[in-house]
Amino acid sequence: MADLSGGLEPVAVGLWPPGEAPPAFQYSPDNVAGPDGDIDPTEISFPGCSCLTSSCMVHTCSCLRLGENYNSLCLRPTGEEEEYTRPVFECNAMCQCGESCQNRVVQRGLQLRLEKK
Repeated sequence: MADLSGGLEPVAVGLWPPGEAPPAFQYSPDNVAGPDGDIDPTEISFPGCSCLTSSCMVHTCSCLRLGENYNSLCLRPTGEEEEYTRPVFECNAMCQCGESCQNRVVQRGLQLRLEKK
């Protein structure tokens, strides 16, 4: 199977159905704003948490002030009608917690197989 990420991800990105050619595109492992994304995310910085544990806890971490973001490696549904409407604040380089914090998922890159349809 061809890797659509061109080796930019630790896990190959496949195409479904196999054998079909995708339209021309440029793959990026980074989060890229869409057409309406007029704010450059590098210009926005949030203060990091001051948790001194290896993994943050909901009621003590400022990054988790809206509740847990993830359930294992998946976004945790909010339980409301529109499931994923609230923003996700991941712990980051400005945080005191460790690299193994459960609230650091996207920054670890692709962990599960992804297919483009």
